[in-house]
Amino acid sequence: MLKTFRKHLKDVRPDVIDSNIDKAFDFNYEDYVVLCDKSIQSFRIKLGTHLEPAWNDIFSQLSINLIGDIVEPQGFYKRNGKGFKKGDPKPNKVKKDNLVKVGSNNRQIDHYIQFVKDPTTGMWKLYLESKCNLNFDTEKTVASNEKVDQVCDALGADEGAYFVPVLDTIPQDIIDKYPDSTIYGVRDILNMIGNPFTPEEYFAELRSIKEELIQDIKDGN
Repeated sequence: MLKTFRKHLKDVRPDVIDSNIDKAFDFNYEDYVVLCDKSIQSFRIKLGTHLEPAWNDIFSQLSINLIGDIVEPQGFYKRNGKGFKKGDPKPNKVKKDNLVKVGSNNRQIDHYIQFVKDPTTGMWKLYLESKCNLNFDTEKTVASNEKVDQVCDALGADEGAYFVPVLDTIPQDIIDKYPDSTIYGVRDILNMIGNPFTPEEYFAELRSIKEELIQDIKDGN
């Protein structure tokens, strides 16, 4: 009877890891050993989530970011303290104004930039939805494309597309798989905005950051 378990379990195999983030940061066997008692998928999601504001910071440094800031006054100090006294204003809290109204809902703006795409047409406004994982099913692809189109229209952008910040270029099989979607890789975006650094420098920096992160985790930080 116990052999029943063997019958059901003997052919179980792990899935092959196919993660754009793992490739971009060059995670290897030793890294997985360090992370084996952590949630690796959660770690991947966090890396992708933090890439979004990092790119917005780059766009702001280049003065092409159309996502504005909201300045929120924080009131006044009620007592004296180190470096301030009672009645002094607290530092304002600054956050990105990254929501747009679509119908009755607020939609998040991942990236919204402007640049000269063609000298004859002037400034081009581009809305980008950041995606590290492009494994959509048909239903999700349609819904996601609709969202991109809706946000693009609400912003009055010239184009709406996906941006994959962990792929140098978009493989042809991905382009073929999603023919109704415009998808840009890192090299595409850098070419559009004047190449402030190269894709090779960018991915080398990600891998350098990964080494520091893994070392910090090893050290218990």
